[in-house]
Amino acid sequence: MLPMNLNNFLLGSRDSGYSLSDGVAEIIDNSIQANCSYVDIQTISNKKKVEAILFADNGKGMDFETIFNYLVIGQSSTFLATSGIGKYGVGAKLSAYNIGLRIDVWSRPEGSKEYMHTYYDLDEVAKSDSVVEIREPEYSELPPEVSAMMPSDANTIVRWSKLDKFPKKSFNSIKSELTTNLGRIFRTYIYHGLKLTFNGSEIKAFDPSMQLKGTYNDEILTKAYDGEDAKIRHFEPTFICQNEVLMERDGDVATLTVTVMPKEVTRKPGMGGDSLARALKLKSNQGNVSFVRSHREVGYALIPNLFGRAVVAEDRFLAVSVEFSPKFDKDFDVRIIKRGVEPQGSLRDILQEKLKAYIPIASKVLRQQWNSQEMDVDFEAIEQAVERMNILIAKSPEATKDASPVMVAQKQLELMKLASEIGLDHDASQNYLERKCSRPFVLERVKSLGANGSDFLDFTFNQDQVIIRVNESHNVYKKVWAPLHEISKLSKDELELVNPGETAKHSLEALNLMLIAFGRQQALLPVQNFNSSMSGWSEQLDRLIYQVAKSS
Repeated sequence: MLPMNLNNFLLGSRDSGYSLSDGVAEIIDNSIQANCSYVDIQTISNKKKVEAILFADNGKGMDFETIFNYLVIGQSSTFLATSGIGKYGVGAKLSAYNIGLRIDVWSRPEGSKEYMHTYYDLDEVAKSDSVVEIREPEYSELPPEVSAMMPSDANTIVRWSKLDKFPKKSFNSIKSELTTNLGRIFRTYIYHGLKLTFNGSEIKAFDPSMQLKGTYNDEILTKAYDGEDAKIRHFEPTFICQNEVLMERDGDVATLTVTVMPKEVTRKPGMGGDSLARALKLKSNQGNVSFVRSHREVGYALIPNLFGRAVVAEDRFLAVSVEFSPKFDKDFDVRIIKRGVEPQGSLRDILQEKLKAYIPIASKVLRQQWNSQEMDVDFEAIEQAVERMNILIAKSPEATKDASPVMVAQKQLELMKLASEIGLDHDASQNYLERKCSRPFVLERVKSLGANGSDFLDFTFNQDQVIIRVNESHNVYKKVWAPLHEISKLSKDELELVNPGETAKHSLEALNLMLIAFGRQQALLPVQNFNSSMSGWSEQLDRLIYQVAKSS
């Protein structure tokens, strides 16, 4: 006698708790493991009722043995693997049965023209007194309704049908929820080039922490602040900690990142529920932690007591993300179904202690943004110090000449241009001009520099002064200047809660990499002039710091 009634088990598994988003994500996991560059999702409807869902990818496809095993629950080429996304070989099948009764799969090995087909139908299981086996794959043409909707280069096509448990909501609501969830779950893959489409519309990466550039978040904010047709720009968060190591095992690390959303999102108290906040899904972020396993989000939920205090409304403007590899699955209690994790044991203790320290600091940063306190590096003090020392600075003969009215006007015009760049209105620009006009050096943060936005510095020789623009989007600013500035403003008690050694480490790395990047650029372009070399040096430096920060 078998240890269980397999038919009843399969029918009972339909209540295993998968949502539509969970189930679709499991299919995408399989496609990613097959090295696809796109996953196309289409619905087939009749009189506004969704009757089937089609999934297609251009991955490596499946041979006879692989497609035969595809519908076997618990069968996986990555069973218990400690790398990649998959682990148990359960999700793609159970997820389908939580939505519908039948799964069809057509696949062909990459390079082959003919598809093989098999299916499994729980209707047949419910009507049978004996175990219903999976049919052997057979060569088969795609049904016309499938062929008409799927890309011609698709190597694997999956169809869910008999959708008796499809969500009973408006289709627009289902589409919005599904695309938002998939954009968040697979944000890193989308950022690196994976194309996901739903009924012909591209699914954008959705990043609650706002670390990634060019995401749905950036698109919404650009349209809100710059207009519908403006070029999408990145809205940088404030990093409270970034990729801080929680635990190390066999060369892999579990890391923590805490961010405060940019001022364009936080704005002022009481605006966390308006139309912009709703478009950015801020309420769903309140108190949630994003757990990312092998670059794929496996959990996005509130974990009780993890912040060391009750969750409050302002937490929707804070983002907490934890990244780890499969080597930490036991520490995070990763389950058969990839939808939810919960830190365990010593790792939970470490994470809780870190968040007890960082969440109050993040809340303070948020309140300072609301109070319009300047959180970015202020170059005013150093400018004033140099102005006092100006008498000791050797000047060029041109600089010692009396300036003509035209030269004075040109100098003022350049400063007014800079004031406009940093967003000052007319009255503030006049005050800015009065303060800056006599200074030999003017340092100012700007949002972007250079043709591709990756230059770190720009020097403008403005009569008897030098204007130095600093790119606040460059990794030197984000990982060196800004963190050091934040630490310099903390009280003695607050310093005990953070790890300034981590910032000092990144600062020392950056100083060393500045020299290496400049040397590398000079070696590559030995005949270029100084400005060209500086531009290349900035790009090299930005890339080096990003790579070292990710790996350290």
